[in-house]
Amino acid sequence: MKIFSPDFAKICGLLPAVLLFFAAAAGGATLTVNLPGDDGDLTCDATCTLRDAIDDANASTADDAIVFAPEIAVVTLAGEIVINNRGKLTITGRGANLSTIDGGPGQNRIFFANAANLTLRHLTLTGGNGAGATFTGNGGAIYAFGGAMTLDHVHVTGNTAVTGGPAGGIYFAGGFAATSNRIIDSTFSNNASGTSCGGFYSGGDTLVVVNSTFYGNSAQTGGAFCSDSSTTLRNVTIYGNSTTLGGGAFYHGAGTLNFGNSIVAGNTANSGPPEIFNPNAGNVVSNGSNLVGDSPGDAAATTSPIAYQTSDILDTPPLVGALQNNGGPTPTLALLAGSPAIDRGNPALAVDPSNADTPVSRDQRDFRRTAFGGLAEIVDIGAVEYNSTPAAGVALAGKVTARNRGAARVRITITDSNGESRTTTTNPAGFYRFKDVRTATTYTIAAASKQYAFSPQQLTVNEDLNVNFTAP
Repeated sequence: MKIFSPDFAKICGLLPAVLLFFAAAAGGATLTVNLPGDDGDLTCDATCTLRDAIDDANASTADDAIVFAPEIAVVTLAGEIVINNRGKLTITGRGANLSTIDGGPGQNRIFFANAANLTLRHLTLTGGNGAGATFTGNGGAIYAFGGAMTLDHVHVTGNTAVTGGPAGGIYFAGGFAATSNRIIDSTFSNNASGTSCGGFYSGGDTLVVVNSTFYGNSAQTGGAFCSDSSTTLRNVTIYGNSTTLGGGAFYHGAGTLNFGNSIVAGNTANSGPPEIFNPNAGNVVSNGSNLVGDSPGDAAATTSPIAYQTSDILDTPPLVGALQNNGGPTPTLALLAGSPAIDRGNPALAVDPSNADTPVSRDQRDFRRTAFGGLAEIVDIGAVEYNSTPAAGVALAGKVTARNRGAARVRITITDSNGESRTTTTNPAGFYRFKDVRTATTYTIAAASKQYAFSPQQLTVNEDLNVNFTAP
């Protein structure tokens, strides 16, 4: 049974038209936000607020993208923005340390995602408060009803749900269809709820969290988060979160929560379990190589017992530093010298379960995830690899040929399995080149021209590669 369930009749009343299952059309628009405020005309043209851009995307069944002009560092809203189920929408900032969406003065939630397929990348979300919004009080920054959401290199910080229901940061609700959510390379910090689930609440079908950090979030129960779903954690650091009634790290109610290669320590509760609140026996499963608890008895004080693995480290201070910029766009908690988490992870668990268990070659900061000790590949426990260095990318280059000569001004796009794209254009001789391409990643490479047709290619990049295209 789910512990937080909104009124289903109320939900159905919200969705008269958007329950149409449109097949998303290809070739959507890229909309550029060039105004920092919220006083627009609901049309993204020469002047474009974030609300204008989302309104245009809501009117289209295509897969649209929203980006920010270089001069836009902070967008401040005057009220909640609704994102509807009209094709996929990707909102990409210039970096979580460079692009911020602020809920603005008063009690404004940032987004209500109405059964949407939404991806947020390289952004900070702050200043949200769900009071007075749709499903008032639930989700300070975002209420995601159904659909699918991905957070990629996002910092969710300083959002509140103090006057209403759970989830100071994000409320992932179930809905009329299966839901699947992802949190990748992201940080939840200093979000607060007056009831439960400081960082987020997950009530959808599945949630995967990889290479992410939770710090300074607070609630009555579930300091970092609460889960009523099938939830999987890989290389996650949950430290320094707090509650009054138990589950300083997290509260898990329904479904099954699996965690591996993760730090769940240094969290507190005035009463009840300091780390994990697990009232339903068997619902929380250790996959091994976790560090749980920092004081004697912490790991066992979970209400219902958890079967830990021999590779787990229990009731041992993790020795992490302050939340700060340790490299990369989001703040993280670095391992200190002598941390028991160093070299104690399992490489087989350093994967992304939402992407067919693809090995994760980088930590949250985009530093190298693995080092080499003797003949064995070694990873650390948690979101940050100790004493690592930025992962250097490789080069992806090639030539486009048509009518036996190089084809100029052909647009080349590389898209990874998460849908993140980069684009360049061939030079007069038909050559193109991408630098700093991430390794151990599968890309679809497409060439587009008004004159010629080319078949896309798919390959996994592990070293410098040449990929050529020839018009038939």
